[in-house]
Amino acid sequence: MSFGISIVFFFSGLSGLILEIVWFRWLHLLLGVSNYSVTAVLTAFMLGLAFGGRYLGRIADRTKNPLKFYAWLEIGIGFYSLFLPDILAKMAVVQSFIYPSLSDFRFLLVSVRFFLAFFPLLPATFLMGGTLPFLAKFLESTFDTSKKQISILYSVNTFGAASGALVGGFFLIEHYGVLFSSNLACTIDILLGIIVLGFSNSAQNFTANTNSGEFDPQKQLNSISYIATSPSETKSARKFLLWATAICGFSSMGLEVCWNQVIPLILGSSIYSFSLILIAFLLGLCYGAFSSASFKKIHETGITRIGFLLVFAGLATTISIPILGVLPKIFLLARKSLEISFYSFHLIQLLILFFIFLVPAACFGAAFPLIARILSTNSKIGESIGSTFWWNTLGTVFGTILTGFVFIPTIGTKNSIFLLIIVLSAFGIILLAKSDLKKAKLLSILGLTIGIISFVAVFFPWDKKILLSGVFRYWENQSLGSIGDPQNNEILYFKEGICGTVSVHKVSQNISLRINGKPDASTGGDMTTQLFCGYLPTVFSKNRKRILLIGLGSGVSVAACLKFPEVEQIDVLELNPYVVEASKLFAEYNDRYWENPKVRIIEEDARNYVDLCKEKYDVIAAEPSNPWVAGEANLFSVEIFQKYKQLLNPGGFIYQFAHIYEMSPEMMHIILYSFMKAFPKSTLWMTSFEDIGLIGSKDASTPDLKKLEELFKNDAIKKSFKPFKIDRALQLYSLLIFPPEGLESFVEKGVVNSDNFPVLEFLAPRVFYNQTNMSFNIAKEVFQNPNHPIFRDFPPERITSEDWEKIGQLFLFLFQHNISKAAFKKALEKDPNSISIMEGLLDSLEFLNLWNEATPVAQSLAQKIGDDNAFKRYARIALKCDQSNPELQVNGKFAKTEECFKLWELRNPKDWNIDYLHGKLLLNIAPDLALEAFEKSSKKLQLFPKKDPFVTGMLEIARVNALENLGKNDEAMKILKDALNSSEIKIPQGTISGNIEP
Repeated sequence: MSFGISIVFFFSGLSGLILEIVWFRWLHLLLGVSNYSVTAVLTAFMLGLAFGGRYLGRIADRTKNPLKFYAWLEIGIGFYSLFLPDILAKMAVVQSFIYPSLSDFRFLLVSVRFFLAFFPLLPATFLMGGTLPFLAKFLESTFDTSKKQISILYSVNTFGAASGALVGGFFLIEHYGVLFSSNLACTIDILLGIIVLGFSNSAQNFTANTNSGEFDPQKQLNSISYIATSPSETKSARKFLLWATAICGFSSMGLEVCWNQVIPLILGSSIYSFSLILIAFLLGLCYGAFSSASFKKIHETGITRIGFLLVFAGLATTISIPILGVLPKIFLLARKSLEISFYSFHLIQLLILFFIFLVPAACFGAAFPLIARILSTNSKIGESIGSTFWWNTLGTVFGTILTGFVFIPTIGTKNSIFLLIIVLSAFGIILLAKSDLKKAKLLSILGLTIGIISFVAVFFPWDKKILLSGVFRYWENQSLGSIGDPQNNEILYFKEGICGTVSVHKVSQNISLRINGKPDASTGGDMTTQLFCGYLPTVFSKNRKRILLIGLGSGVSVAACLKFPEVEQIDVLELNPYVVEASKLFAEYNDRYWENPKVRIIEEDARNYVDLCKEKYDVIAAEPSNPWVAGEANLFSVEIFQKYKQLLNPGGFIYQFAHIYEMSPEMMHIILYSFMKAFPKSTLWMTSFEDIGLIGSKDASTPDLKKLEELFKNDAIKKSFKPFKIDRALQLYSLLIFPPEGLESFVEKGVVNSDNFPVLEFLAPRVFYNQTNMSFNIAKEVFQNPNHPIFRDFPPERITSEDWEKIGQLFLFLFQHNISKAAFKKALEKDPNSISIMEGLLDSLEFLNLWNEATPVAQSLAQKIGDDNAFKRYARIALKCDQSNPELQVNGKFAKTEECFKLWELRNPKDWNIDYLHGKLLLNIAPDLALEAFEKSSKKLQLFPKKDPFVTGMLEIARVNALENLGKNDEAMKILKDALNSSEIKIPQGTISGNIEP
């Protein structure tokens, strides 16, 4: 029966963790994901569990059939949780009613959000908190009085929770949705309750028979008699142990907050990374709890064991600090050396995290059930467990709040870890001092602890540049020696907080803002995107008075909006206050927006704000981070797009930013289809070589593209575009890749990213891992399409060759070479003799490896220009053409390459250098042809009355190399010896190579 109860409690832990994940998702949507809201939700959840453990634990001791009561608890949890979504919907109505009057009062708003989370969760969390005391009471009264079942139950339940995190975080929600996952967990709880209820009566009879033996008064002695000699000492000892469990809760949750701060810098901030941290920590707790079941004579040695557990937890955490410092290098080594699947790589990450967390988590996992066993008596086991759980949970609440809001922002993550280590170790030493441990051993332990902590603190600093290197993203371009680019990477700003780590870096002349090591704004390639985010929706809107920007970044988009004099107010939603501070380092580019009274920064979650906002806007511009970043996929859901629509005034436009790098076609279709469900008549714009923008409107109106000409009437706007090769409206016009009808045919029907099916949140990290970069090849013939708006609104005769060339140069700058090729071809139709147009077209064709098309262009260009550089380029392209077309390799020769050199030679038949370059080009491909060219070059050189001995030596070495490639080493040796012995030939230093030894 004990095994059966363990199986039941395993599934109880599994369903409980799934419900926790689901509830946190719902509450984050309801209350937002600001640091205050998240803490309020977590506190409400933990306090509900604590109250349940404390008060239901007392009832457990007075219950004749605790197993039946446990069964009803599980049934109650399941049934109540089925109705929780409806209850939370009512809470949303309450919040929308009170939010407008409290939005400016942060403390009151957070307090209200705490109660909005606490009361709906209270019935379920209260019942959850009572499950362990009732089961422990049942098993204790049924089998023996050793209380080891407490450890086993806690271990099994924790293992179930880890399994729930794995199933829910990696599979269930993605494939079956949030609501189904919730209902499944509720069903598991109800079925568990019904099953247990079915055999509870027989179990009660078994209990009665088991306990019918003789009464052993010795086993009923007070459980803390190992240190108590009087009632006052007993009470004092009990307090120390309760403080110990509070310290465990405080330190464990504080460390988890710190680990959640530093590990995403290395593994990335995806939902999977955070799930791995939770799973690894829970597995460590599980192992520790299970191990503690084997502890014997705990009433004699318990306080000593608890003291050692706390000290060991502190020392193990200390030893993990150097490992965390080099974890980016471990990640880099694993990523470069292992070519394995997404899930296999995450399994390796889990094993690494488990290794780091194992000892401290195991110590915490062992301490809780051990203290509960020590404090429990046969008649008070439920109350003892509940009391232990109460103090432990209070510790976790304070650990979360103080670490997240005080320690990390004030002293940083690493120092916060050291502070928690000191708290743990110090209290462990105090407990050892209270035990019967000899003074000499105590002093030795104290000295060793101080020594190890001091040694690690002094000799193992963390390198910020390595931690912030973004190794999870830039691993391909980094090596163990160059990780973080310590020479060229200057950190201008660094701040750690509960919202993440914000830093500003200067590499060469480019300044970038990074969140958790990932760049989210910069003065380099991101500038056009940031400018478009402000310019495009604003210029198209009927009115431009009120603007809402989702995300501050560098503040460049705010400055772009301020360029329009009609703007009266700009509301900027920025969740992270450190981003606001960091943006001031971009003052040269954002026009010091913070000094403008039109700008209002709102520290609020975007989804929560648009749910509750009663205001209307003329322009909305959303510039979220990549969908693989945890929480960002919510900003690409159909629900938030529909909320945006409700906030728009008639005639207003919304701009939705998205990436095309780290994006698969499936992801792109999900985003486009979700956006178009709210804004059917949308247009798609190319805003940089790796970004796009979607523009939609409330009334399905489409952008009046001629309004773009208004932009360039504003000198400030025109100046801001100049560095990006944009100086006229027609170039901006050309960035419209898909008009509404084109986008509709491209997207058709697809999958929607929604609150219930957050498919992007799980798909995006897998695409990111596989380094998928989507290119808009579907737009390669964009200017061949007669229905493109550029032809509808501008007659072909109005678009000059210079216009087309400017458009081609713009797309060449954006690395969209298919589109630039099409534009240059249009330009060439109007001006076939333009050298600059031909050069631009050739650049595009080379990037695309279209050698068949590039060769005639290169030939024409070389003949027009006539210099050696043009013919060198022609020769290189011609050879690529020959190599890609076997039919051009006739009789061992390369047709297009031969044609190139014949044309080149006609311009200067006596130029020996042409033949020499011909040979160098073919040396490693066709050494026989190269030898012919070198010999021909030597003959031409002999006709010159004055010969440079170094030039002659260079030609001789070229012949030697060709012979060596042909395997004719004897001939090569003879030529080399003759050259070395000749007074008329000088061998340039360092030119002798290969197997030939002079």
